[in-house]
Amino acid sequence: SLFPLTLVLIALYGVVVKYSPVAQAERTQFLDGVGQAISPWLAEQLGRLLSGVEERASTSGSLGLALLAMTALGMFVQFDQMVDRLWRKAPSPSAGWKRKIRDWLMQRLTAFLMLFWALGLPLGLQASYTYP
Repeated sequence: SLFPLTLVLIALYGVVVKYSPVAQAERTQFLDGVGQAISPWLAEQLGRLLSGVEERASTSGSLGLALLAMTALGMFVQFDQMVDRLWRKAPSPSAGWKRKIRDWLMQRLTAFLMLFWALGLPLGLQASYTYP
């Protein structure tokens, strides 16, 4: 899940630079420093690259979040299967394709609820300490 996380972080950078005057000033200062210290050509290329990141931030960010959620769900499904194997839980008998689809959907729902709980609990605790 390194690739989706990288996409989300790059998109976050693009959104921050797009809407923050302070970040825009820092970007300009960085590019000026690269132009003076290394090469004006490199500063121009980096400027084009960063402009592209700013323009595509919403698309790549939403794609990155979707991929990150999919990989997190996959991780929780694997965790659930590992715990079943650890506790030597017998696999459910397959009664047909409808049962397999239902079992697959239940695994994904369980993984989603585990992910929701894993993310929601720390946020809820933080909110309870922040807003008494």
